[in-house]
Amino acid sequence: TEAAREAVPQARAGLLPNLTLSASRSKNYTDITQNTLLGRNTSSFDYLAEGQNLTLRQPLYRRANLAQYRQAEAQVAGAELTLDKERQNLAARVAGAYFDVLAAQDQMRFAAEQKKTYYEQWQRAAAMLDKGAGTRVDRDEAKARYDSVLALEIDAANAVDLAERTLASITSRPVPAAALAPLDAQRLPLEAPTPASFDEWVALAENSNPELASLRLAIEVNNQEVEKQRSGHFPTLDLIAQRSYSASETVSIIGSQYNTN
Repeated sequence: TEAAREAVPQARAGLLPNLTLSASRSKNYTDITQNTLLGRNTSSFDYLAEGQNLTLRQPLYRRANLAQYRQAEAQVAGAELTLDKERQNLAARVAGAYFDVLAAQDQMRFAAEQKKTYYEQWQRAAAMLDKGAGTRVDRDEAKARYDSVLALEIDAANAVDLAERTLASITSRPVPAAALAPLDAQRLPLEAPTPASFDEWVALAENSNPELASLRLAIEVNNQEVEKQRSGHFPTLDLIAQRSYSASETVSIIGSQYNTN
């Protein structure tokens, strides 16, 4: 997004004045040989030539530059909406991972309570069998339920660890399960949606969805690209102001100076 934001000042530069300054200075050694009535005559010249040129150019009408500027504005707006979409996605991912940890914790606590209950049932069935008031089948079934819940508890512990690692991978920091605030039902009252019309919510989603808005701007970007190509058939108009200075440009005008506006 930061890179995309630079498109607007870059495009704006095509509408602003441009100032160019150039300067040169050279040392010249020239020998001129001429045929005269008295024979060949050679003259040597040693002189400095220099010049400066200052040009100011202000675009007055450049259709392509205007299209470039509008295109840049649409590109930046689209990038901002894409950033907003990614922020929303991040919020949803963090919330989902957070609730997954809480759900895994609840499942683990449930498995622990089950283990405690089934252990008591197993011990009770074993005691009844020892006293002759129970059956071996009851004791073995209770033991089987206890063993199965031990496996569930291991799965629940693994689920908690996985959920914590998933949340940590998003936040880039370790997240101890004990540090997470549990859900408070008293602070989550269920309220009817306002407005209560499904069609209104659909319209709101279509108008507020950053991805849809970004796609609309992408259409505008392409429209301006077409406009940029079409502008090649139109003239351009610039206001140009120039000042130049030169001295001893050639051997024939040594010592002459020119100021041109």
